Amino acid sequence: MACVNQKFTNQPTLINSFDNLYCMEIDTNYSENTAFKLNKKEMFDNILPELLHSFPGIDEALCFAELMQSIKNMKYSVIVFDTAPTGHTLRLLAFPDLLKKALGYLINIREKLKGTLNVLKNFTNNEMEFDSLYEKINHLNAMSSSIQANFQNPMKTTFVCVCIPEFLSVYETERLIQELTKKNISCYNIVVNQVVFPLDSPNVNLENCKNLLSQIKNEQIQSYFNDLISKTEELEDVYISRRKLQSKYLTQIKNLYSNDFHIVCMPQLKNEIRGLNNISSFSEMLLQSKDIPIYKDIL
Repeated sequence: MACVNQKFTNQPTLINSFDNLYCMEIDTNYSENTAFKLNKKEMFDNILPELLHSFPGIDEALCFAELMQSIKNMKYSVIVFDTAPTGHTLRLLAFPDLLKKALGYLINIREKLKGTLNVLKNFTNNEMEFDSLYEKINHLNAMSSSIQANFQNPMKTTFVCVCIPEFLSVYETERLIQELTKKNISCYNIVVNQVVFPLDSPNVNLENCKNLLSQIKNEQIQSYFNDLISKTEELEDVYISRRKLQSKYLTQIKNLYSNDFHIVCMPQLKNEIRGLNNISSFSEMLLQSKDIPIYKDIL
């Protein structure tokens, strides 16, 4: 994890300099990380993994399900899932439905093949293996329902949308919010990152500067300050263009969400957020209330 200069695994690890903050990276490798693994040395133990692998994304779903189940036994006050692209988040939302679909398919197969399996049981004396298989299916089915209930409980789960004021990001955010609404999942915070705010320095009229400069007879001084004015005009043009572009999408965000959402605009910074001190300073900005900085020419 680059922001804290520390590596993490699929086990909760204490972050350096903290005594109450842990981090883990989810590894979606099904065969290594789910407690639903079966002993593949046995013939019948291959049935369930092969059937499950026929569902796209089932490995991640099972991994996430087991993670959610293990979290119940962990004593944490708040758990944060950081899913970067919207596509990953939508897949996360689809996991409970995907698990239910896959497990329903397996239960139907179990019912249809019950007679055949009983015959095989008599030949192989593998009664415990089959009972264990049914038990695992029912266990995952109950786990899937529990995950969905937790997702839809606003006292336990909420989503915070993070975007930047550009077309694709605003579009993806709207897509995510619509999906969250369909699934009755709480979402009332939007963080708009990398926003260019008005400069704190006073406005400077460059035309006045040019007029004053023309009164100076020293050519060397004129040349030096003309270069400075040209560079300032170039930077001002980039700054204003960027603010106008962002204001177009900030206006859309304001019109769409300001009545129902808490919107926080985070400034474009000079450097990356690395190290605990920078992270702490950045987090304090999240608590500051600022107006959405829409450029006046856009209104």
